[in-house]
Amino acid sequence: MSIKLLVITPTNKSVSNHMAEAEMWIGLKKQGIEIDLITHGNSYFANKFKKEGIHVIDHYPSKKVSLESIKLIKDVLKKGKYDILHLTKGHGLSNGVLAAKGIPVKVITYIGSKSLYWHDPTTWISQLSPRVDKIHCVSHNIEQHVKKQILFRKKKTFTIHKGYNPDWFSAIKPIDLTEYNIPKDAFVICCLARHTKVKGIPYLVEAMKFLPKNKNIHLLILGTYTNGKDMADIIAKHPYKNNIHALGRLKNALDFLAASHIYVQPSLSEGLGRAILEAMSLEKPTIITNAGGCTELIENEKSGIIVPVKNAKAISEAILRLYKDKELRTKLGKNAKNRVITDFHTNTTVEKMYHFYKQLAEK
Repeated sequence: MSIKLLVITPTNKSVSNHMAEAEMWIGLKKQGIEIDLITHGNSYFANKFKKEGIHVIDHYPSKKVSLESIKLIKDVLKKGKYDILHLTKGHGLSNGVLAAKGIPVKVITYIGSKSLYWHDPTTWISQLSPRVDKIHCVSHNIEQHVKKQILFRKKKTFTIHKGYNPDWFSAIKPIDLTEYNIPKDAFVICCLARHTKVKGIPYLVEAMKFLPKNKNIHLLILGTYTNGKDMADIIAKHPYKNNIHALGRLKNALDFLAASHIYVQPSLSEGLGRAILEAMSLEKPTIITNAGGCTELIENEKSGIIVPVKNAKAISEAILRLYKDKELRTKLGKNAKNRVITDFHTNTTVEKMYHFYKQLAEK
């Protein structure tokens, strides 16, 4: 059977931020699903969608409840006679749910973090609305969280991981780190994360204190707010402050990751972990915390190392272990990349989503 799908999703952030999801829509189009997309019309991916034959409607809601957006979406739904409406994040969620009222279309929402709580009244016009038929969770861990917030219809949830493809990163080239005061022979740790409490960066910085003084080990931290005053104050008090480099948000962050020896994600909570999948795709040996959905990506001691959350000592021990054992680094890196290919490839995501759509449309 043919399936007609309307997607409402933002595409106005960085390419890497939207890559996995955008490639899923393109893959589904190639599978024969007829897709129309309401998004930012002048974005990189909007132009790519058009080249792939996906109809793009240049609009994205500017606020949580927009009468203009609700009317536009409702008109599109009525005119297009879609089987499924898939809402991903942001203002598109609430406006899409409200617009679908009274229209015979299956509604799917998406959630990628533990940010849903039944006592938040705004969730009842988005994720927890009775109008929502299914909630797409990015990991099994997130699905368990969502189920705790659902008072009725516990079977509304389903998990399909966001898939990646190592080929997307084939053009990434290691940057010359000597330009950033990192010696050529240094052992480099990389962390890509916004400096917020949930990302746990201070625990990684603290972990550097437990490393031997005479080792040429440097830490690279890239992401929003990492070059702000708060992080600068933390680093200024550190005994190895000259070995810690917080560079803020950079468009070529993956070039720094490619130039590093290992990747560390010290999060307190993770839905799945985009940066972790990027590191795995680049064949980097990776240390993560047991922070939820990210543990579904890595098999401990086989494709990475998993340590307890909020444990700087455990992080430092894992770093030192990889520093000393090049053979282990090579093994973990190769296994990580292979795991993306075999278990978390975008083709697998497309296949699973395609079959899910078919089952939902047939009901």
